Amino acid sequence: MNYAIVFVTGYLVCCINSAYLIARAKGFDIRTVGSKNPGTSNAFITLGPAWGVLVGAIDILKTAAVVYFAGRIFADTSYIMAVAATGCLVGNVFPATLRFRGGKGFAAFMGVVLAYNWIVFLACVAIVAAATLITDHMVVGTFIVIGSFPIVVLFLTNECITFFAILACSILIFCRHSENIRRLKDGTEIGLRGCGKNRVSTHPEDEQSNRYL
Repeated sequence: MNYAIVFVTGYLVCCINSAYLIARAKGFDIRTVGSKNPGTSNAFITLGPAWGVLVGAIDILKTAAVVYFAGRIFADTSYIMAVAATGCLVGNVFPATLRFRGGKGFAAFMGVVLAYNWIVFLACVAIVAAATLITDHMVVGTFIVIGSFPIVVLFLTNECITFFAILACSILIFCRHSENIRRLKDGTEIGLRGCGKNRVSTHPEDEQSNRYL
């Protein structure tokens, strides 16, 4: 019963998509512009850096809160944080509120990292920042973090089931970035510097402006 409670709670909390809600308040549907993904990266592109940071912060903090408090409230239940983390990731990627078409899950994944260890979280932020500045692509840092954190969490918890749960979340996020991988190979993936030069129109009928470079 505890597992069901934290999984459903995590799922429902992360079904609340901040990128979609903020864009709607601004007068457009974020699912029709830019990369058409209702997540942090597309919020950064279509809403601007400040709003993008806010969207990322909301997704990180709400996930961290669910996972952290699940571990405290149900401290006697084994692997409860891993179950909460899985519920949050599934809710972020497949929200019922958006017909199961949500974000790519990385901000929520960073919330999981924060819930487990804030020092590791800061290290992951530094890795993403450094990889983005060096390569001009945030997705590179994303792959480094989701590839390494399952191993880190194994050392932190010494729980194989937790390791496999976080690994499954990492694989889900990796699969959600398949288009980014294709664009990296084609040399058409949008970069940090290109983002400022090619602001995306919030009018979906403007096909030229909404081409995701």
